[in-house]
Amino acid sequence: MDRAERYDRQIRVWGDAGQERLEDAHVCVINSSALGTETLKSLVLPGIGAFTLIDGKNCTVRDLGRNFFVTEDQVKKNVNRAEACSMLLRDLNHAVEGNYVSEDISDVLNRTEDLGHFFSTYSLVIAADLSYGPVLQKVASACYSVKVPLVICRINGLFGLVRIIVPEHLIENSRDGVDSKQLSNLCLSDPFPELVEYAAKFDLDALDDFSHKHVPFVVLLVKASTELKNRNSLARIVERRDVESVRELLENWRRSNEEENFDEAIRKAYLVKFSTETNVLSSEAFDARRGEDGRGTRTSLNSFFWLFVASVRMFIEEEGRLPVSGKLPDMTSDTESYNSAQDQDRNAVGYPSTIFHEFGAIFERSEDSSVGGRTQVLLS
Repeated sequence: MDRAERYDRQIRVWGDAGQERLEDAHVCVINSSALGTETLKSLVLPGIGAFTLIDGKNCTVRDLGRNFFVTEDQVKKNVNRAEACSMLLRDLNHAVEGNYVSEDISDVLNRTEDLGHFFSTYSLVIAADLSYGPVLQKVASACYSVKVPLVICRINGLFGLVRIIVPEHLIENSRDGVDSKQLSNLCLSDPFPELVEYAAKFDLDALDDFSHKHVPFVVLLVKASTELKNRNSLARIVERRDVESVRELLENWRRSNEEENFDEAIRKAYLVKFSTETNVLSSEAFDARRGEDGRGTRTSLNSFFWLFVASVRMFIEEEGRLPVSGKLPDMTSDTESYNSAQDQDRNAVGYPSTIFHEFGAIFERSEDSSVGGRTQVLLS
């Protein structure tokens, strides 16, 4: 079974880029207890690159009642638990490299001179059922010093605890394209001037039937919302009844029930409603102390991300809104109209891109020159 077939369903969820990052990961699990092995099982099946189990205990009869990765034969032979579990875990996915250290974590810490270097070889460290005390503190300090995430997990009957220790954690969408959940990026609730001007060029009454049923729904929504705001002297559409009024306008404009572009516009009329929520604009990510110069904190793992935050923050301060994505979703339209609408959206991205390049130039002249080279990745 090849890679694409084996991981087909999950690649649909997080894309090829997400799967590649998973396959590059090397996870270290301290203690091959039931909790540790079950956690690792859930990482082996989707295809991490490698794992290492650290455990100095041998298999016992108690393990048979709670650990699926310990066999009766291994108990009789007094096999090291990390060795026993790693064998069965490897059988779950032969594409994953399995390793084990048959020593207690305290012994590993005592014999290792550079703990930071030891843990830096891992992408993630999981401490399963490791008691609070000096040993866990050493592990946490070493991982934190080299910016390797540490997950502490414990379980007692039906009660569980999970703690994550990491200087900073960045979650990014590894998939390209625009889906239905990203349609708000079109800024239809407060359209940019270029889009309003473009929509005004469409004289719906003068269009023939073919052209009328291929007007992009984005244009229809902008025209309907603009007319409603002008008619009722509204700055923005904030009430649900006004959204319904937009739908009524669209129904009056359509010439037949076969016009799918009007179906799309009526179905997505909620996009013209201005949200009063400011959680995105007031997010911690836009805190001036972290995003002012595009560098973030000294412990930042993702300087290129804070570079992006700084440019977006500047755009929001000057424009009072988030920038558009520069991509349009698929829609019922003729090619010429769709491409023209796409051009309007892309033109609106030019300004934040310029800001981003300015910050990138700062990094090119700074010590962290590698960050400047990643600006092209974020702009693509």
